[in-house]
Amino acid sequence: MSSSRWLMLAGVLAVSVVGSGCGEVEATPLTELDAPRSVVASTDDPNGVTVSWMPPVRTEGLTGYLVFRDGFQIARVAQVAPRRLVDTLAPEGSFGMPRDLTAASDIEGVRLAWSPASVKGPATARYTVRAAYGVLTGPASSEAVGSRAPAELETYELSRNEGMTWLAVGKGLSFVDRDAPRAEVRLGGAEVQWEDARTLMHLRLKNAPVVGAVPASKYIVRARGKRGVSLQTQPVVGFRAGGREGDLVFQWQRASVDVDSAYRDVPSVTGREWVDRDVRPGKFFWRAVVTSPWAAGRSATASGEAFTFREMSIGTDTLAACGIRNDGQLRCWGSDVIKTGIPAGSFKAVAVGYDHACAIRADDRLICWSATAQSIPAGAPTTPSLELYKSVVSRNDITCGLLLDGSARCFSRAPWVLQPTTEKFKSLVPTSGGACGVRLDDTLFCWGPAPEAVPTATGTFKAIDAESYYGGICAIRSDDKVVCWNIPSPPSTSSFRSVSVSSRCGLRTDGERECWGPTGFSGPTAFKTLFGGYRSGCGITLDDRISCWGIDSQSTPTGPTPRLPFLESARGMAVAREYSPETCYLTATGRVVCEGYVAAIMPPALFKDTFQWVGHTCALASDQHALCWGDATQPPASARFTRLFDGWGSRQTCGIDTAGKLSCWGAVEPREPLLGPAGPTADIFKSVAIGTANVAAIRSDNQVVEWRDRGPTDGELVGIVAKAVTVGAASHRCYINLDDTATCTGLDRGNLPALSPPAASKFTTITIGPSGFACGVRTDGKLECWGRGFADLPDVTGTETFKNVYLRNDGACALRNDDKLVCWGNATSSLPTLAFIPSAGAL
Repeated sequence: MSSSRWLMLAGVLAVSVVGSGCGEVEATPLTELDAPRSVVASTDDPNGVTVSWMPPVRTEGLTGYLVFRDGFQIARVAQVAPRRLVDTLAPEGSFGMPRDLTAASDIEGVRLAWSPASVKGPATARYTVRAAYGVLTGPASSEAVGSRAPAELETYELSRNEGMTWLAVGKGLSFVDRDAPRAEVRLGGAEVQWEDARTLMHLRLKNAPVVGAVPASKYIVRARGKRGVSLQTQPVVGFRAGGREGDLVFQWQRASVDVDSAYRDVPSVTGREWVDRDVRPGKFFWRAVVTSPWAAGRSATASGEAFTFREMSIGTDTLAACGIRNDGQLRCWGSDVIKTGIPAGSFKAVAVGYDHACAIRADDRLICWSATAQSIPAGAPTTPSLELYKSVVSRNDITCGLLLDGSARCFSRAPWVLQPTTEKFKSLVPTSGGACGVRLDDTLFCWGPAPEAVPTATGTFKAIDAESYYGGICAIRSDDKVVCWNIPSPPSTSSFRSVSVSSRCGLRTDGERECWGPTGFSGPTAFKTLFGGYRSGCGITLDDRISCWGIDSQSTPTGPTPRLPFLESARGMAVAREYSPETCYLTATGRVVCEGYVAAIMPPALFKDTFQWVGHTCALASDQHALCWGDATQPPASARFTRLFDGWGSRQTCGIDTAGKLSCWGAVEPREPLLGPAGPTADIFKSVAIGTANVAAIRSDNQVVEWRDRGPTDGELVGIVAKAVTVGAASHRCYINLDDTATCTGLDRGNLPALSPPAASKFTTITIGPSGFACGVRTDGKLECWGRGFADLPDVTGTETFKNVYLRNDGACALRNDDKLVCWGNATSSLPTLAFIPSAGAL
């Protein structure tokens, strides 16, 4: 007989039928042998809880597994290895919101800070696993407790637009929002103006900037973990700190097309008013942008066209020059005589003579002009000529031109008459006694009341040049060699394509300049064309810029030092005549550069310091001895100085030697007293100032000592203690007190009581100008001027900081902290009476 057994386990009825031969059914129970073994749940995985187990002992009929969390089934797993499940929905930890959010204003942005978000740990869970036998389920395994790893902070997130966008700011507890809104600055329009004389573009903002308020922002912060984010903080209001209008920093940009992506910063061109020295020929667009960290703004664009010169003439006998731009227009600078009445139109050649100029128009007609009718040579056409010309040249009082057929036409203001000749020429030049030219057969011919003798002028020639006073003539032979009469020929065997007699220079066929003779010009430079004046010259360089050099024979250095003219590259400084420079300044490399029409001859030393009055210049050499030129006055040869001092109203120099003793010397007239001590003083001094009638110095104990006209040799105490002193005309002087404030005393040039700066202003240096006004560099590096007379500051001084300031009658220059000059007043004109702005790179 058969039998059967029934078993109910965990709500499942398991039936096992055992055949007894009698058809009876027997129930077989599922036991612990049918439960999964070694169940393990992880506690260190932030992505979830990993549950793993071993199979039950009894695997017959096993089809899979059921996984339970806290008594609830969460998954069915197939009967395949590996036997595990990652519960990604297991309870996880979370973050509380960050706390104590604050916002502080800073010119660089908004500084935000907060306290860390709290971490809420994950809850544990109990896991069991059951084996599945088809539709039957085995008993539960033993429990395994598991949990996620604690919540992990990935980053804090910041929003300044009420949660519309979020910025990840890292795990730190502070952040500077450098992109916080800036104050809007309305700059208005820009204005550009081309200056021919120095081939540069003036840039200017038409109106003062209008600065708006700095916008505020609402900030919120939240914490972000790997699987979620916290609640956000309560919003706080923050805004960038603002500045003053005077603290705005500008950057000029240039583009060849008016498209945003095309604009590029012009290096070192900043400020409301500036110059672009490096622009190339063509039409360009400029705009100014605000680069201050607290403000943003951009001007409207302005367009302008830059030009170069294709032809140029220097007045060797007058302070004037003219050039023909690449668009054919005439431009002149220097003497007002030829700047007045410049004819309009397009031109192909120009020649500057004595107080007049002549030019050939594009239609080959000659026209001459001057501000004074008597300065135009007799017979020279003042309206376009009927005859057609191919060249024109001027020397002193004579201007000559060649007609298209080679006939010569000469116009003269000389006391003698230059009779016409029937000869025809390829080239022609006036001389001191007439004119000389290369005829059509390439031979030389000279004529006039006193024609220059050219006894060796055999052979054939390409070109000829002459000087107007001393009878020197040079010609280029057909083999490109230069031969000269009445002056030395070049010592080399170089080949030349042009020659300038007055400057003793020629342009070689390889494009290099070569000079010879007493001027001793050195430093070859490649040029397209050369123009010579008396012991000076200018050339158009390969990149269409103007470079000039020269000497002043009245400023020759004394002593054994050989002559070495200073080679200067000053774009547009094209006048060639002996002229004493007004001021010398020191470059960062130790080179002396002089302001004036031509650079003065310089001793061959690198200087530490230099000072000059017209006719008297001194420089401090590297070995600390003072070397002077322009007159015969020298300090003792054995003296070694730490500093030199000069004054704008006196041809005297003072120096403090290595022992701290003070002595003065200079180009005084027989009845002119030496203002300061002639020999080393007994006392030790820190600094010196030279006026028109006195010398003042700061003694080592900060007492002010003065020498007045024919005062005591050792000076007089004036009862003032100061850090520094500067002296003007008459009794005008200003002191920098020990607390850096300034006081001015005495009478200024107008015989009125001297004015002092505001009591709150503090200074590092002060200078009194010839007209009685004064300027100083404050302790914050800004300029401040006061007093009567010219004292207008350049617009850029609101944002620039300076080291020193130099004053003249109606102009001034200041040395910025980056060693660049800023000039204003008459010092900024193209060729003012005694000064010019140096070219880019000169400082």
